[in-house]
Amino acid sequence: MHSNDRQSTIDFTVNRNNLYREESFTDIKVAAIHRLTPVKPDGSEDNSRNPIFMGQSQLMTPSDPIMLQSLLDAKTFEESMEKFPAAMQKEMNRVVAETEEKFYESFNLWQGWQRKEHTGSTYCNSYEKSGIQSFAD
Repeated sequence: MHSNDRQSTIDFTVNRNNLYREESFTDIKVAAIHRLTPVKPDGSEDNSRNPIFMGQSQLMTPSDPIMLQSLLDAKTFEESMEKFPAAMQKEMNRVVAETEEKFYESFNLWQGWQRKEHTGSTYCNSYEKSGIQSFAD
């Protein structure tokens, strides 16, 4: 299927039963909290549904900023601010663990390449003769 075929089958219909008004709050330091207030199709508040709170922050790394984002289990804005630190810490721990796992997967693939290539190929022999040490050495 061509990408044009896939694009033409996407349903862009607005779900009128799942509408929210979004408001953003920030301390201009580490916290950004988005409050999603349920609304009816006419734009008036839908008091039959609870608001949703989403926390966001960024970690600055040497290469790029990393976005942290988490739903905040809160009923009020005040409660969302109280839940923010623990939610961001949990999300940061998840992102760090995921990054470490990807690093070790890449490292293991590289080691597998090293073992496979040490069978005498010209490229690998010149690599070894260059005096470059691998992590496995």
